[in-house]
Amino acid sequence: MTVGAASGEEPKEVDLNLDGSSSTDDATGAPEDTSVGADGGAPEEAAAGADNTETGAGAEPEPTPDLVPPPLPPPLPPPPPVNGAGHPLGPRPPDASQEQPTESAAPAPDEVAAAPDQAAGEVARDREALEQFRVRLSVEEHMTLPGPPGELRVWIGDPDYDAAPASDMATDTTDIPALGQAARVEPFAPAFTLAPPRTECIRIHPSGSEVQFQLTPTDTGVFKVGATVYLFADAGCQGTPIPKSAATLQVEVAVNTAKVVKERSGELGQVAWEKFLEFWGAAVALILAAVLFLLRKTLKRWFGFESG
Repeated sequence: MTVGAASGEEPKEVDLNLDGSSSTDDATGAPEDTSVGADGGAPEEAAAGADNTETGAGAEPEPTPDLVPPPLPPPLPPPPPVNGAGHPLGPRPPDASQEQPTESAAPAPDEVAAAPDQAAGEVARDREALEQFRVRLSVEEHMTLPGPPGELRVWIGDPDYDAAPASDMATDTTDIPALGQAARVEPFAPAFTLAPPRTECIRIHPSGSEVQFQLTPTDTGVFKVGATVYLFADAGCQGTPIPKSAATLQVEVAVNTAKVVKERSGELGQVAWEKFLEFWGAAVALILAAVLFLLRKTLKRWFGFESG
């Protein structure tokens, strides 16, 4: 369609499109560029963008910021159940007045560093104390004959652990070199019967090792009692022992007169009873013989010896 100009302009041809848009050609007959740019701008901007694309190959277009919607708030928790009075049934909140447990304070670095030194010092003291053993000999000072057997105790250990002996026993101590960790103990006691005569191999502990013996007196008088300790370097008491003598103690064995009289009375009664039985046995035999002698004629008639 050709449209004339009222002021002497050159006529222009206008195409009416079906969508209502129009395009006008100039005198050269070239259609007007009505296309829009890639970013929705004017034709001039689109043309300029095309020129920039041709001249600057590889230039990236400016990124457009993405519109991200803000995050939704978290949903509210459901209300706690309530009882008939409207009070919540959930657990009660903690009471602020209650004391919260406090963590134990860690030891100071100085204390931690001093602990190994203290342990080493204790070990050194133990070794120094074990350079000598203390042998304590305890025995009942008075015994009777006849009477119950007495008791002899031999204790070996660290002198620092030496306990108080029994008050009713005579005691004496001797320090010997700690030349071993095991020992055998053999007491010597004349006029006594020992049970056992010696001990088996015992291990010497710093807190003390004690053995006991029974002494049964065989005679009256005052006797000396002691013990010999055989030390072994081997824990099983193997090898050559190192004998060390303990202290000696005196034990007095007295006669138990009351018991002697009682025993002698018992023995006398036993002898008298035996003799009494022997006498009555002979008396009964004599009586039976006399009765038979007196009744000899009657017995003859009974048994028919007179007719012969």
